[in-house]
Parts: sequence; structure tokens; C-alpha cells
Amino acid sequence: MTNYMDYLQQVADNDVAELKKKDKEYGGSWLKRGGVGAFMMLARKWDRIEEQVSKDIPSGILGLDDWGKYDIIGHGRQGGKDGILDDIGDLRRYLLLVESEILNQTAARGPVSNQVAGTPTSYGYFSAQPPSRPSEQGAGAGMLHPHGYDPDNDGV
Repeated sequence: MTNYMDYLQQVADNDVAELKKKDKEYGGSWLKRGGVGAFMMLARKWDRIEEQVSKDIPSGILGLDDWGKYDIIGHGRQGGKDGILDDIGDLRRYLLLVESEILNQTAARGPVSNQVAGTPTSYGYFSAQPPSRPSEQGAGAGMLHPHGYDPDNDGV
């Protein structure tokens, strides 16, 4: 029997391929306005998903009797171009970008201390070194911000 775990690698591989393709087109434009801009990008995508799932679908359309508002799986099964699956994919890829940039900045500068609680913020994978990229020998190789955006030197 097939289950959702059978699709994880395919979803992850497709996300990485799509992110690399979009990065060639747009570079690091998603980070142009820093962390607040990245958060708002995530919020807008979530708002779009929430708007779609808040609509009630008449029962029986997909052979289901009990789904309607906020059943994200039921809504996702509707498919269609520019549907909820596209937005879910976009949000997931945006989250991958945000997490990767957090890891990138933490590797370069170290974790930020949690001044409110008085204890350092520490997550195990922050201590890891960035993966080696031997194939990346062209423009931007070895740079912390190969797309040209550096939050420490943004001219503001």
C-alpha cells in the first residue's frame, strides 16, 4: 500500500530543482528586504492558502461526504492550475529558503543569544558547517551571499 512517505523524496527533489531554477531567474530577490520581508512573504502565502480552504465545497463533489471548510487535503484533491497545491508548494519552498538562510547566517556569524531569557539560542544543526559545493566554481563561489545581497552591506 502506498502512503504519503512514498512521496517525500520526490517532493523534496522537485523543490530543490525548482528553487535552483528560480534562483537562476531571480537570484536572492526574496531576501532583498531582509528577515521582515521574508516573514511577510510567508504570511502572504499562508493567507492565500487560508482563503482557499475557508470556502466550503458542497459535499459529494469528490466522493466525500464530510469535508468542507479548512480540510486542506480535500481542497488539495481538487487540483487545477494555480490551485492550493501550487500555494502549498510555494510556501514549503519559501520555508526551505528561510531555513537555509538562517543556517547560512548562523554558520557565518554564530547563533544569536536570547537576551530576553538570558540563555543562548542553541540548536544542534547550527553547529554544522555548510555543505561543500565543488561544482560551484563560477561567479559567487565561496561568497556568503552569492546573489549579491548582503544584509550587513545593503547600503542603507
